[in-house]
Amino acid sequence: MTGPGQEGIPKEMKKIVDVFIRGVPLPETVNGCILPNGDGSYDIYYNSRMDKERCRRTVEHELQHLRREHLYDCNPVWRNEQEAEER
Repeated sequence: MTGPGQEGIPKEMKKIVDVFIRGVPLPETVNGCILPNGDGSYDIYYNSRMDKERCRRTVEHELQHLRREHLYDCNPVWRNEQEAEER
């Protein structure tokens, strides 16, 4: 995984990143999102208004975006969303 703040880190360590998960009240149509931070860490926000299982699935979905490096590719959003659901 390559992202901001990861220059000079050995390849085998680039997959170890800090991820902060936060439940916040979001609009009903938004399950969650992932945002990169300038220090190489990531924030995952999930809609705290959802039930516990849906929150868990949303966090897993957002982690799939990170694992598949979707934040740094040029694929259409629909394709990245489809891949994130494949797990």
